[in-house]
Amino acid sequence: MIRIFFTLLCFLLLLGSSYAQQYPILEKRISIESKLKSIPQQLESLRETSKVGIIFSPQLFENRARKELSFVNEKLGDILLYLLAGENVNFRIIGQEIVLFKELTDEKVTLNGFVREKDSGEGIISAAVVQPFLNRGTYTNAYGFYSLTLPKGFHKIKYYSFATQDLNDFLFLENDTLINQYLETTLTLSEVIVIDRDSSELSKIKEVSREKITPSGIIS
Repeated sequence: MIRIFFTLLCFLLLLGSSYAQQYPILEKRISIESKLKSIPQQLESLRETSKVGIIFSPQLFENRARKELSFVNEKLGDILLYLLAGENVNFRIIGQEIVLFKELTDEKVTLNGFVREKDSGEGIISAAVVQPFLNRGTYTNAYGFYSLTLPKGFHKIKYYSFATQDLNDFLFLENDTLINQYLETTLTLSEVIVIDRDSSELSKIKEVSREKITPSGIIS
């Protein structure tokens, strides 16, 4: 029984560390400026600028779309998802290389979980969960629960709400996935000082003087 528990604990630790590592290759920040070109040409420019192996075939892009690149200190994953948006092309990370492939199906998966406040652990109501490159998103319910349906593949998911720090994740979704996120509060309340005044001070306030005016007094 102890051995089973130890094995399960090791598995959970490994699973947690895999989420913690995420995809560092996509977090690499670069600056790139490139005029309107075809997507294969821009991918070549991105590969040269980032010094990261991006493997693809120009035949993946059938609609001959052209895009412009103008990014300063931006994450490689964000630039790549921008280029691939609407192309039915996704990618996998194999070693230190990014391999692009054609999506053969339009299969969808569901990402869901809870968004909680980091310190208290309480669910955050109406927190936004967004895939910005597909313009898809949702809000958490009264319990902090969210559910978002997306195509299979790599996605950038942004979690944010009022008075919390934004959280961005690169996720590869191959099956329905449960992910709980914890947002850090950024709003700080100023100190409030309550003064208990002695009621005797109120007695010091003089009563407004009263003067009786008669109709004859009004006539000059």
